[in-house]
Amino acid sequence: MPEFLLSLARFSRAGYRRIKWLLSDTWTVETRAEKKSILFIYDFNTQPFSVGDILTAQAASQAIARFNGCETVDLAFVYSFDKPAINAPDYQHIKAGEFYFHFIPLITVLQVNPLLRSIFIFDSKKKLEKHIFDNSDRYLVWPTIGIYASGEYLFYSCMNDLFVDHFNLYGTPPYLESSQSTKLWAESFIEDAARGKEIRISLQIRFNPHNKTRNSVITAWEALFQKLEQLKIHIIFFVVCGLNELPKEWASYKNVVLVKLNQTSLEQDLAVIGACDYHMGASSGPAMVAILGSKPYRLYGYDGDESRLRCLVNEGERQRFSFSTHNQYLLRRHEEVDILLADVFEMTGISKRPEFKT
Repeated sequence: MPEFLLSLARFSRAGYRRIKWLLSDTWTVETRAEKKSILFIYDFNTQPFSVGDILTAQAASQAIARFNGCETVDLAFVYSFDKPAINAPDYQHIKAGEFYFHFIPLITVLQVNPLLRSIFIFDSKKKLEKHIFDNSDRYLVWPTIGIYASGEYLFYSCMNDLFVDHFNLYGTPPYLESSQSTKLWAESFIEDAARGKEIRISLQIRFNPHNKTRNSVITAWEALFQKLEQLKIHIIFFVVCGLNELPKEWASYKNVVLVKLNQTSLEQDLAVIGACDYHMGASSGPAMVAILGSKPYRLYGYDGDESRLRCLVNEGERQRFSFSTHNQYLLRRHEEVDILLADVFEMTGISKRPEFKT
C-alpha cells in the first residue's frame, strides 16, 4: 500500500479515537461500559503534587467506575520533566528532574483504591494521548477531553458533582479504605498501643513551613492533653504527622502515641486514621480518609473556597459537606482549647462534660 494511504489510515484511526474521547461522557451509566475499565488521568501540569488531591482522585475514580458499571480502574499520571509541579508556594521546592524523588513516596497512597489495577506514568502529554488513542476500546476516560485540555483543577468537580451524586445514589460518598493487610496491621497496632484506653482518636498535626495558613496550634492541643489526663478520661490520641512537625515533649504524654516513632509508611498512617474511632486535626491531605469515610471528625483551620464548593453546608459557626454523615464538621477557626474540649465531648458522646475555663 502506498505510504500516503498508510498515513491517511493512521490519521483516520487517530481522528476517530479523538472524536470518541471528545464525545465521551463518563458521568452516566451506559451499557457500553461493560467489560471496560476507567482510565483516570492525573496531570501534574495542572493538578497539585499533594496527598489530598491524589486521595480525592482515587475516590473520584471509584465513583466514575460505579456510575458506569466498571469493575476496574487504571491510573495515568503525566508530568513534565523540566517543570514537574504546578506553580504554587507548596511546590516551589520540587525542581526539574526531581519528579520520581517526590512521587515515589506517594505511590502507597494508591492502596486505598480497591479497584486499582494498573498505573502508567508518562513524561509527556503526547505519550499519554497515544496510549489513550491506542487503547480507546478498553477504556472510559476521565476527565473528558474538554476538561483535560482546559487544565481545570479537578477537586471542585469531584467534591461538588461526583461525590454528591454518589451520595444521592448510594447514601455515602465513595469511601477510601486501606488494603486488608494494612487495615489488620493498623487495628493490631492501635490495640497494642492504646494502653487500655477505650476511645481512640487519630490526630493530624500540620506544620508546613511553605504554607503556614493551615498549620496547627500546638499549644491548644497540649492544653487539651493535659486537661483530659487530669479528668482521667480514657481517650488516647494517635498523632499522624512527621516527627519534625512536633515538639519532642509530646512523646511523654500518657494519652498520646506518636505514630511515626514506629517508622510507619504513609500507607500505614492513612490506615491508622481509618482504623481509629474518631478523627481530629488539621484540614490537610490525609484527612480525606476521614472526609470520605463514616466516622465522626472535626477539622480546624479549614480554608476551602466557599464560592466554588457548592457542597458546603453552613451550620452555625461550623460547616459540613452535603455528602457527610452525622457528626462530621469543619471549622474555619483555628484550635482553641475550650473548643477542642467541647468537640471531644460532643463527638465521642461522653455524657457529662466537666466545667472547664481557659
